[in-house]
Amino acid sequence: MNEFIFSINQDYLEMSLRCKTCNDLIEVKKQKFGFTDSSYCSIRCRLINMRIGMLIAALLIFATYLGISIPLYYSDEDLWFLFVIMFPIIFFGLILMGFSIAGFIAKVKKKQELARKQYYCMFCGDNITDITSQGALVCMKCGNKTPICNLCNKIINKSEEITIIKPCEHIFHRDELLDWAEDNKNCPKCYGKIKELSFDIEDIRQ
Repeated sequence: MNEFIFSINQDYLEMSLRCKTCNDLIEVKKQKFGFTDSSYCSIRCRLINMRIGMLIAALLIFATYLGISIPLYYSDEDLWFLFVIMFPIIFFGLILMGFSIAGFIAKVKKKQELARKQYYCMFCGDNITDITSQGALVCMKCGNKTPICNLCNKIINKSEEITIIKPCEHIFHRDELLDWAEDNKNCPKCYGKIKELSFDIEDIRQ
């Protein structure tokens, strides 16, 4: 029984891993010795999350270089070779600075993309102005709650097909749940027994 529950939790983890930066679902693939290890959905999101750390590292490198090179410049000893040795360090600092700037630019673009992302009510098609809500939203036009997929935790748009598990009434994107149900007979949200699947939108009207 414990092995069965562990198997369910592993599959649920595989389908529910989310990006630390944008909160989008990450595609986790099974490998020979486990799963792919990633906390970000793209290189851009990784840069966004690391931008401040890279900036601090670059500034520390520049400060260290100046702290050493200025006294050497005014020294009477012929230590020019130290500047040559330390040049690669400055070059590395410039690379970090470049990646940091790229991360800040990507952050701005990501915010603009999220601002343009729109959701539509599944019942009346009216626009819902919300980006990151993790709970059901009430459509201001028809008064119905917008369904949330309990696997990917995203709003289900009007153009997307749904599946409802009976009797627990948890709602999912159709394709995601059907993939889950191929190997599991329990609800991925509450682990209750799946007795029936409904594909009728009328079953979730409030």
